[in-house]
Amino acid sequence: MSMITANRFGEVFSQRPEKGHELHDFSPATGYVGKKSVTVKVEGKDEVVEIDPELGPLVWTQDGSRCFSYLTTCDPCCYGAGGFRQDKNWLHMTSTEQTVQVHLVAKMNKRRRDLFALG
Repeated sequence: MSMITANRFGEVFSQRPEKGHELHDFSPATGYVGKKSVTVKVEGKDEVVEIDPELGPLVWTQDGSRCFSYLTTCDPCCYGAGGFRQDKNWLHMTSTEQTVQVHLVAKMNKRRRDLFALG
């Protein structure tokens, strides 16, 4: 299993090749470049997700403010002061991870809006 990392310039690399494979670089995801928002279907209805070009999708919080979402993974092979948790920011995500993150944020935002509309 390869580990993914990125340098300070946003270039993404595979750090550990699988047995019998060479180490290869790959380009950062470009599917959301230049998009300020996207529309996602959540439970049959359109949900607009705002996207910051560097920090990713905006999440509405319980107090009505907004924050950014990070992809959190657990890797049992990595030890450190922070335990197994690893946060990956928007620029370091693969295209699949970015798409999943947008859909997760759309669902969270819809749930929060529905909750506050009822209460």
